[in-house]
Amino acid sequence: MTKLKEIREARGLSQEQVAEMAGTSQPQIYKLEKGLRSMTLDWAAKLARVLDVPVANLLEDADKGDHISAALERFVRGHEGSFRAVSAKRLSDEPHQAQQRSSATMPVYAETWRGLAEEPIDEIARPVNLATARDPYALQVTSETMMPRFRPGQILHVAPKKPPVPGAGVVVQMQGGEMRLAEFVRRTGDGFTLREYHPEPREFQVFQTELDGNLHTVVGLTEPF
Repeated sequence: MTKLKEIREARGLSQEQVAEMAGTSQPQIYKLEKGLRSMTLDWAAKLARVLDVPVANLLEDADKGDHISAALERFVRGHEGSFRAVSAKRLSDEPHQAQQRSSATMPVYAETWRGLAEEPIDEIARPVNLATARDPYALQVTSETMMPRFRPGQILHVAPKKPPVPGAGVVVQMQGGEMRLAEFVRRTGDGFTLREYHPEPREFQVFQTELDGNLHTVVGLTEPF
């Protein structure tokens, strides 16, 4: 486990939250944690301010000597004007400063019985209809509950901030971590009526208090090769 991931998880923050506070994208944080991108001094200084830790704590060679830590801290002080301190609030409490930025890619998560996989399994090009969407992601289908509409192997394109309309596919994230795919039927007072297709078509209700956030709307899909 990299130091960045260790510190992020100790703070109880998601990759998306750290990315938002640092003014970057979730795929960049993913690459830094996986070692696919080097943890440069600039990255370390920016993330250290967000996570409220010494810069040296984010570097793998920080234990080589106190002189390294001192040099890094001098670097941060010399560039302090370039970094913006942001308090570690949940994304829902922060103005979304990245909504005017258009990222070329979005993360792909695997569907599991416990919910979305914690880490992305891939990245894909962001579709045109999600070019300016807030925090879009893709979901690889593994369950059969929405067949034939959604089939295992398909990659769903999801806009988590887009309100669903009747007939739309939705990703339903429950408080306990369970996740399911469904069709949005209607809003019903303090909850929603949803529909599954397989093994038999059925409608069921979930209450807003049972959800971990809002329903995430499926806006497109990619067929498996």
